[in-house]
Amino acid sequence: MKNKTLRFLFITLLSGVVYLLFALPLRKVLAVFTVTDVRPAAALNPVLGISFGAPAALGIALGNAVADILSGYPSYMILFWILLQFIYSMVPYWLWNRLNRGEEHIHRFSSVSRVLKYTLCSLAYGILSACGVASYVNMTYGVPFFTCAGFVMMNNFTMAMLLGSPLMILLNVFMSRQAGTNRKLFFNEKILLIGSVAEIVIVSIIILCVYGKMGGGENFEIWNTIFIYSVIAVNGFIALMLAFITFAEKKLKIME
Repeated sequence: MKNKTLRFLFITLLSGVVYLLFALPLRKVLAVFTVTDVRPAAALNPVLGISFGAPAALGIALGNAVADILSGYPSYMILFWILLQFIYSMVPYWLWNRLNRGEEHIHRFSSVSRVLKYTLCSLAYGILSACGVASYVNMTYGVPFFTCAGFVMMNNFTMAMLLGSPLMILLNVFMSRQAGTNRKLFFNEKILLIGSVAEIVIVSIIILCVYGKMGGGENFEIWNTIFIYSVIAVNGFIALMLAFITFAEKKLKIME
């Protein structure tokens, strides 16, 4: 019982610290709306939620609360986001475990089916977080619901795929090897890791090109342009990767 409690507290604390380190430094730089921004930290909700469940969800919620406090947000809003952030991490956890019920080593992307299930969890997380954020921003600041929802949904889904899938793979490899397993990368995982590096390079090129062209403009306009181009490029690339690994898996089965 004591070991379980200590493990719960350790995961909660570590998840909160990691989320805070991802989220806080970029808030001012990548701000778009009054209470939302381009968030690389959004990748952590499905990854840590799926991997560790409730303690990670609680840690992320508390880490986000600390970031909100340091950003000067009002207390009523902070309490609201604690609940939502917890739900954002738990929904992918519940959905992932339901989709993989009865299977072994469920955190490995050993098949196209697993990759597609993770994509579905990321999509569900993106839609859920979009509805939560857009509802609040619309009621409080009058920002059009669908404008905000579209931005949040695409940001969170894209981050979950761009950064979340490689983090999920690397985290599972690390934990498996810590447990003494000779864990090796599967074909799908290698493709996803290579693809993520390629996507980051593509986004970096887009950032450099847009800043080169709009360097003297408003921060909002610059990042809005970068966001639109990056979402199109990254999600297009993700679709090609999913198509490729699906074709490759079928081809390998035919050859076998």
